[in-house]
Amino acid sequence: MAPENTIESMDAAVKAGVSILEFDIQITKDGIPVVIHDDNLKRTHNENIKISTITAKELSRLTAKNNPVPTLKKVLDIYWKKIPLNIEVKGDKAGLPTAELVSKYCKKPADWNHCFISSYKPSELKEIHKFSPHTRLAMLHKYNSFKFILYRNKINLFAVGWHQSYVNKAAIWLANKFGLFTYTYTINNPKSAQKLKSQGINGVVTDFPDIIKKNMH
Repeated sequence: MAPENTIESMDAAVKAGVSILEFDIQITKDGIPVVIHDDNLKRTHNENIKISTITAKELSRLTAKNNPVPTLKKVLDIYWKKIPLNIEVKGDKAGLPTAELVSKYCKKPADWNHCFISSYKPSELKEIHKFSPHTRLAMLHKYNSFKFILYRNKINLFAVGWHQSYVNKAAIWLANKFGLFTYTYTINNPKSAQKLKSQGINGVVTDFPDIIKKNMH
């Protein structure tokens, strides 16, 4: 639809009728949360530069003419309260700066319901929970599909996300029984999405929401 993690792609996703916007966070040298999947610009911008070694201003200058990398602040300014946000913290120590910025948009506890913050790392989720118990958190899984059981009562676990290769019907059933929102990533095949729906999954992360929505029933 459009280059990943850009304002253009988010606008296209909203136009396609998605229920939630999912995007990734890295942290710049000066501690600014920015929206990009990789910790390096090599794949997306053909520049072998790590995000953590440059400032937000330098990043903006480097990517200005080719798929500009937005700051999290810019994304929140545009989409906050307009559509739910799934904010995945990727970079090391990205959780707390992300939660601190989101908290500025939350005037009351219920405002946290407009987003959730997701991570593979329990340590990141614990730190976010310590900062703000109101933050809705999602634990991401690769190999151990049942890891969420250990943490659901320790933190404000709202959701569980699984890599498509490691999700299974039993894990989905158990998470749903606990009242957690369940989703799988990244699903670009409508048949796979339909199968997961039949197994009880609540949602899928996809690069092609228009195609998935068109073929779901």
